[in-house]
Amino acid sequence: MSTDTTTRMAERRRYIETRTAEIEKETAELDKERTALVAEANELDIAERVLQRYSEAPVVGGTVYRASLQEMETGVLDHDLAEDLTLPQMVFKILEDAKEAGRKGLDSSEIVATIQRRWKPHFTADNVRPTLWRMVKKEGRLRKRGKIYSMPPSSPEGETEPVGGSARN
Repeated sequence: MSTDTTTRMAERRRYIETRTAEIEKETAELDKERTALVAEANELDIAERVLQRYSEAPVVGGTVYRASLQEMETGVLDHDLAEDLTLPQMVFKILEDAKEAGRKGLDSSEIVATIQRRWKPHFTADNVRPTLWRMVKKEGRLRKRGKIYSMPPSSPEGETEPVGGSARN
């Protein structure tokens, strides 16, 4: 090997060693920061549990139920009405509330989370998504654009028009 090649290899090796040391130092600093953030998250979790313990919010299905503004005004909690609502009715209510709040629609995870929070804490996506699919594809009672579910457009008489795919889809 020539002296130039040996010199270049030595310079590259020094660069690699220097850069490796810098990366190790940055990684150690990030590890410290992560440890501090995890500790803070744990403290916030404890604080939230303490607040829940001392709040007057009812417990539904093992979780603290957070009432909506309408529920607080009327005194009727949505989970009390859950026995009377079908899953499609829950979906319609959620999408109507979202529309009133200025949202064009919600994705399935938002719908599932709202059902869990308001009515059925034990429901999972596996309980809800097949109904959403049926409401779009077979019944045409919902509209789906990308991942977003929304209410179908209304006809002049105020009734919703089917907008989903055919039963064959």
